[in-house]
Amino acid sequence: MIWVPLMLAAAVSLGIFAGWKLQQSNRQSSLISKIDSEVVITQGRIEEILRYIDLKYVNQTNRDSLEAKVVNTILNELDPFSVYLPASKVSAIKSITEASYEGLGMEWAIYQDTPVVTRVIAESPAAMAGIQPGDQLISVNDTASTGANALPMMQYMRGPLNHSVSLEVLKMVNNQTKKLKLHYQMIKIPVIDAAMMVDDSTGYIRINRFSTHTYGAFMEALEPLIEKQKMKNLILDLRQNPGGLLQEAANLLSQMFEDKGKLLVYTEGRFYRRNEYRSTGHPFFSIGKIAVLIDEGTASASEVIAGAIQDYDRGTIIGRNSYGKGLVQEQYPLSNGAAIRLTVARYFTPSGRLIQRNFKHKEDYDLYFQTRLANGDLFRPDSNQIEKAKKYYTALGREVYELDGIRPDIFVPLDSIYINPLFRRSIQAMPGFVLDYYLLHKNTLPPTHDALISDAKLRDDLFKAFETQVSSVGALLKSKPSQKAKLSNELIANLAAQMFGKSAYYQALMPDDEMVKTALKQF
Repeated sequence: MIWVPLMLAAAVSLGIFAGWKLQQSNRQSSLISKIDSEVVITQGRIEEILRYIDLKYVNQTNRDSLEAKVVNTILNELDPFSVYLPASKVSAIKSITEASYEGLGMEWAIYQDTPVVTRVIAESPAAMAGIQPGDQLISVNDTASTGANALPMMQYMRGPLNHSVSLEVLKMVNNQTKKLKLHYQMIKIPVIDAAMMVDDSTGYIRINRFSTHTYGAFMEALEPLIEKQKMKNLILDLRQNPGGLLQEAANLLSQMFEDKGKLLVYTEGRFYRRNEYRSTGHPFFSIGKIAVLIDEGTASASEVIAGAIQDYDRGTIIGRNSYGKGLVQEQYPLSNGAAIRLTVARYFTPSGRLIQRNFKHKEDYDLYFQTRLANGDLFRPDSNQIEKAKKYYTALGREVYELDGIRPDIFVPLDSIYINPLFRRSIQAMPGFVLDYYLLHKNTLPPTHDALISDAKLRDDLFKAFETQVSSVGALLKSKPSQKAKLSNELIANLAAQMFGKSAYYQALMPDDEMVKTALKQF
């Protein structure tokens, strides 16, 4: 009397469930068949047109090029980030996404028709072989790499894993040649531009992209600042960071919240159910106050971080409105080795804000920076945008807005000198000039970063030499004499980078960085 009704109920339930699953399966099969049939029909039309062109058109055509143009035309109708990647570019895009490549781990520039090493990545084959900035590459695989051969031979700085290349190097320290045999390895491109203490309690970390190893690199940079230098507060610099992998940004964000299960960001799309990224509740280090620096080049995953920090009032966002990219792309391979990157979802901040700016008018979208510049939005906050924007609220009840990107809590205007053509021309000439100056004066330059920065005579001599060689400097100073100090600082920073690495560049400019000074005032 008990078991028979229970068994009947179970059987009925099982039958209903099986029927529902079968119905869902049939719907899915029907949808897939529909998609497949539409693809076949469309491919047939495109294939038919291309075949007529192959057989009948008056001139010879390139089939691959025409196919690429057809696909690009279709994708251009969707959004700015859905793109076709030819087979030749797939590996290059992968290198950017993963911030790695197969090579030797050094950068170079042509100096007097000879390749000169300008930067060596730590723990790379070049670094392990003792190659240093300033060393000259005389030959590659027993072929001279000077003169007309300089650029063609530099292709050998990258190559397949475990293959080798022979180099003849003229060492900067003793002017003696040295023959080396190096094996190509997977090189991780540094994603941390700088990690240092700004004062006794404040650390500074600048991230240039979110790749497959950004979170790990961030933790490696953070650990010594906290463990050895007793950092309490953090300035996280995401200026000009184009974003990258969302999971890496979420992992980094999780280290900023002690509570478990805090919503950090979520994505949602037409065929993608809501996917939430939440904090783990297991930060490895205790971070006090946080300031995030953003500007018009801060995009995608970088905006995710700024949005979450702002929504929870975890820190202060300082700078200018960010880029406004709130779309998620996935890459799908094609049979010819090419691929398409297709936008599949949008991402939202914890409060629900979508930060993607409007791309309905593609021409306006592409000229967005110029428009902001012309409207003065880079020099003052745009109050008109707020009046039209949808309101959201932070954890403490502050109003935030669904705008084109993330609006900072504290606005810091762009220094107009950075858009001055003469100033920009002078900045562009600096790397070549500094390399030349370094090689000519390497034996008399100060041996440490602090000594270099504080050497007033060196600073004066460096500027005079630069002013003599670069015509745009004189023209700039005639119209804006006050900019001599800024140019001089940039020169010293470039020389510091040449001698001591990229981090030294930001360290040299730190005392005059308005956003950093604003962050320190907040702390």
